[in-house]
Amino acid sequence: MSDPSASSASRDQSVANIVTRALIDSGILATTKYRSDFEVVSAWKRDIANDPNPLLRCGAKAYSQFDEDGILFEILRRLGLGTGRFLEIGVGDGTENNTLALLANGWRGHWVGAQPLAWNPSGHRLTFTQAFVTLDNLASLLPTDACDVCSLDIDGNDYWIGQALLARIQPRVFVVEYNAKLIPPIRFTLPYEPTMVWTGDDFFGASLMQWHDVFVRHGYRLVCCSYCGVNAFFVRDPGRAFDDVPSDPAAVFRPAMYAPFPVLVGHPTSVRTLAAFGRQEVSRWRPCVILLDPKAPRGGLERARPRARCVSVEHV
Repeated sequence: MSDPSASSASRDQSVANIVTRALIDSGILATTKYRSDFEVVSAWKRDIANDPNPLLRCGAKAYSQFDEDGILFEILRRLGLGTGRFLEIGVGDGTENNTLALLANGWRGHWVGAQPLAWNPSGHRLTFTQAFVTLDNLASLLPTDACDVCSLDIDGNDYWIGQALLARIQPRVFVVEYNAKLIPPIRFTLPYEPTMVWTGDDFFGASLMQWHDVFVRHGYRLVCCSYCGVNAFFVRDPGRAFDDVPSDPAAVFRPAMYAPFPVLVGHPTSVRTLAAFGRQEVSRWRPCVILLDPKAPRGGLERARPRARCVSVEHV
């Protein structure tokens, strides 16, 4: 004898599928999804507008997991670093990390990761070493060239590898994953385990305050945490460039909010695009600055006849 409850559930599912299909065909579901995305984005913008750290308002996602790309570009702008070299340890399959946007913007660098890449970095601006990073092999995995930006995210022994890196390199900007469940003033890191692999729980990495203490000893200052509480940004010799950023690390801290940021951005990533980043020579141009006649009539540029000149456009 068949189970009547199973038959009822099957009918309910069939009805749900028909209704969903009808909503999709009519465009109602797409409109609802758009409204939901719009509300999420609006809430995110309101949240960062009220945050004491102005760097959060520069957050944007190109190829980073969350808003790290925009934050990093603003930090580099304040430091006057238009191009340079990067080192990233823990890059996933190479389609989402903290330095892909730098590669796209003309930077050169080196990646180290335990898993194979989804594309072949055959160009001369990016090199890759596949290896599971430990304290024993770290030195052999580092490039000989100095780097301006270093990013570390290996979901486990990050703190111990980070300490070892700071003893060998002094990048201007250092990005590290922190365990945002461990709120300030908690200072904690898991014990070093050479074969440690993250299992999806809160046994990973180090608290923000633990990271803060070690970076301060090496002359760095915490300037931002990503909106969703994943990555922390430390700057060496910041000068006056970040005077508007709170000096209290507890005020810079962001709690864990591991959700898509804040919605999907743009079209899906193509590995062909990523491969092109590494192959091409990116020309960097100084901007064309339009100087308008201060005597131009008010009421909009469409009625003005400004005298304009363009500064020299110089290939650098």
